[in-house]
Amino acid sequence: MPFLKRTSFRLKRTPFHTTLAALFACGFFAPAAFAADITVDGATCTLADAITAANTDAATGGCPAGDPGADTLILSADVSLDAPDPLSTEQRNLFAALPDITSDITIRGGAASVIRRNVAYTCTADTTDPIFRFFNLTAGSLVLEDLVFEGACLAGGALDGAVLASSPGTFLTVRRVTAEGTTIPLGDGLVQGGVIHSQSESLTVLDSAFRDTRVESTVSLIQGAVIYAFNPAGSMEISRTTFQGLTADAMVNLLQGGAVYAFVNAVDLEDVTAEDIEASGTMLQGGAIYAAFADSVSLRRGVATGIQATSTGSISGAYFYTAIVDSLWVDGVEASQIVSGGTTLADGAALSVSATFTDLHNLRISDVTTATSTGVCSGGAVRVGFSDFVSLSDAIIEHAECRGSTAFGGAVAFEGVDIAAVQDCVLRENRAIFGVEADAQNLGRGGGLYSVDPLFALERCSIVGNTVAPADPAGVGSAQGGGVWTGGVGRFANLTIADNVALAGDGGTLGVDGFDALGGGLASGGLEAPQGAGASDPLLASSTISGNRAIAGSGEPMGVDGSAMGGGLFVGTGQEVNLESSLMAGNAAAEPDGTETPEDCAVQGGTFSSYGFNLAQFPGNCNHNGAGDLTGVDPLLYPLADHGCAVPLPDGSCPPTLAIDQTSPGADAGHCGFSTLNTDGRSLLRPQDVAGVVNAAEGCDIGSYEAFDTDSDGVTDLPDLCPLDFDPGQEDSDADLAGDACDACPGFDDRLDSDSDGSPDGCNLCFGDDATGDPDADGFCADSDCLEGDPDAQVLDLCGVCGGDNSSCAIFIDGFESGDTSAWSALIG
Repeated sequence: MPFLKRTSFRLKRTPFHTTLAALFACGFFAPAAFAADITVDGATCTLADAITAANTDAATGGCPAGDPGADTLILSADVSLDAPDPLSTEQRNLFAALPDITSDITIRGGAASVIRRNVAYTCTADTTDPIFRFFNLTAGSLVLEDLVFEGACLAGGALDGAVLASSPGTFLTVRRVTAEGTTIPLGDGLVQGGVIHSQSESLTVLDSAFRDTRVESTVSLIQGAVIYAFNPAGSMEISRTTFQGLTADAMVNLLQGGAVYAFVNAVDLEDVTAEDIEASGTMLQGGAIYAAFADSVSLRRGVATGIQATSTGSISGAYFYTAIVDSLWVDGVEASQIVSGGTTLADGAALSVSATFTDLHNLRISDVTTATSTGVCSGGAVRVGFSDFVSLSDAIIEHAECRGSTAFGGAVAFEGVDIAAVQDCVLRENRAIFGVEADAQNLGRGGGLYSVDPLFALERCSIVGNTVAPADPAGVGSAQGGGVWTGGVGRFANLTIADNVALAGDGGTLGVDGFDALGGGLASGGLEAPQGAGASDPLLASSTISGNRAIAGSGEPMGVDGSAMGGGLFVGTGQEVNLESSLMAGNAAAEPDGTETPEDCAVQGGTFSSYGFNLAQFPGNCNHNGAGDLTGVDPLLYPLADHGCAVPLPDGSCPPTLAIDQTSPGADAGHCGFSTLNTDGRSLLRPQDVAGVVNAAEGCDIGSYEAFDTDSDGVTDLPDLCPLDFDPGQEDSDADLAGDACDACPGFDDRLDSDSDGSPDGCNLCFGDDATGDPDADGFCADSDCLEGDPDAQVLDLCGVCGGDNSSCAIFIDGFESGDTSAWSALIG
């Protein structure tokens, strides 16, 4: 036991009453602030009287007095509101139908839950029925929970806040509340929060739903048609909440936040759903959510679908928009069925964001369109601008479209970003469509990804099936980077860039020359001077670029045809690309008449260098003179497919890759050393040394796919018939492509499975019942075996006995059971 120093204490004797008084003064025995529950029955005690009783701690009407603490008002009868209350004060040009909240009050649904405007009243721009809000919170705190708000109506010059918290010193919480049918019809003033207007220290909205809200403003802007939060030092949290069936029309002015507007220090959005929203204005920022001027903004597990946002001017972020934010974190967003259209500028249908630090993680975005009729489109799905650092990872973006006279980034666009890193992504079948007007300066760049500045990193991504093309096949304009266009290559590694197309526009019918197509797969820069400083060591490593097309525009019959350069990779003026252990094959540059010239790589005004161990089937004018380089050979690629991965994407799939096997000249012919890569494009470990194949360096394969031989039988997993079982001979006696070493049903075709239960028909005892099968092997499926587990007890006998021999069966004659002698005797007696 450690030594304890003995210490003595002397207590100073003090008169008891003096000590007690001192303790009370210090708060040790301060009187408790009790709270009261007040039942609102609508007859003896109305909601208005209950609020007054809670505010004043005095009995009011038929309601008992509140207590000094936070009081709870519980509804036992629905509340119908008819006119402004004399105890409300005018806030933002409108009175409330209930007394101002000036203390700490909770209003909770009990036997009843509805608070509504009188259903007999109309809600039109010229209505003569009373207009009022429901609540004014001017001091203290207000908690609204387990309630339904119906039919709120705001009109004229007072257009916001069915629930208003007008003081920065207040606290507003909304929990398990449904607001339905809120209307602001053709008002002539500023709209800031049709349902909730909060200037509180904190606004918290949990487990709630806002449905069927319609907000229109004829002459002024709309900021948050449903929720408006303004407090530069405050916070806002919205969690597990739905915005559905919303119309917000700013008509001749600006709309910021079709559902939510936040100008607070910290914004936390989690499990927020935006569904079936129509938003419009002459300028639009955030068709659903707008957040700006914040230290931190987080959006987690957001869902957006069925959003239509239109503008007669510019439009940014039909779903989500941020600006002037220090730190932005977006994680787990799913967005689909979004249409965003502007006239002069359009960007980022799902996300249009800017922040000093931006982290976009775990995105699933599909079927979204961003379009402008006369101007520039940037980022069909995601646009990031004016950020110091951006990370985009674990993203699947497909079937997104960016459409404009100039179109940059069918899926993603980075503009004004100092450092951008993109990792673990799939950009599939997106389109940058340019030339929507007859303008010889039309331009399309980056069918999948566009970055005006050099990309710092692009790793473990599959960029496949994307397109840059004119809106009209006879339209005009240049197409650059069918898959990716970047102002400079940084560290690019483990990429699969396949089946992308850069299709230039024609010009002949307008009397101008045809236009150029640069880089069907990846274009670093263009023919003009570079827009940004390049990376210190631009490296494209361990990547596969295949099946891409650059197709020039026609000048016929009145102009000169354009040029197609770099079917796979194009290195433009002032750009530099250093290639290492990468594979290019099957790419082509095509003339306007469709004549193709196989060409994997082209340099025009830039610098291309080989760091060695590359494979180019058709190298073009890119000089492959490094150690271990292979040219003019077919890499024998398998078709693009999901070939497995170590870390699945957000939807559980793996990025599509172009696989090789041990027969490919790229097998064990690569080099991992320069780029220090220890994984492939599927995050599986490199190197995997294939037995019997001579290593060019340390056994890495060329390209983004590392071939595995899991069972070490000398046959890589593709095409090994039994990749987990040693079978060097690849015997397959029944020719069903399931090798004998792993055949589930020898002698039968394992591919035939009529009931889709995972058991081949040839060995399927229990059709439709293989979940239970026949564990006791008595020939009867478990769901019909009367005594599963006993192979001797298989079926019921005639008497219903499991495994019986019928000995217990009674015999019936003319309806009489054997053994019933008295009945029989009586019958025949």
